Amino acid sequence: MKCPTCKNGKITLSVETFGEEGIEEYEIDCIDCKGTGIISNAKNKQLEFQKNMWCKCEQSTGPKYYANGKHPELHKHHYRCTTCKGVVQIG
Repeated sequence: MKCPTCKNGKITLSVETFGEEGIEEYEIDCIDCKGTGIISNAKNKQLEFQKNMWCKCEQSTGPKYYANGKHPELHKHHYRCTTCKGVVQIG
């Protein structure tokens, strides 16, 4: 299946250095398909999960903190929206 991140195996990396003017752009191999333009169904499922895990409601009265290993979907410590249960911040 075609990689949804790059479509052709390449992505553009934009780099801005603090204290310097301008942005430098570099074309690199896609990190999701390793430059092939093709991903497996399992990788596609992982990318879909990563895309859809984030809070979209922005109405939380305060995020809930989960320590490392304390949430079944995401093992890294993170904060989740108390309204929609989407991830607000990781780390």
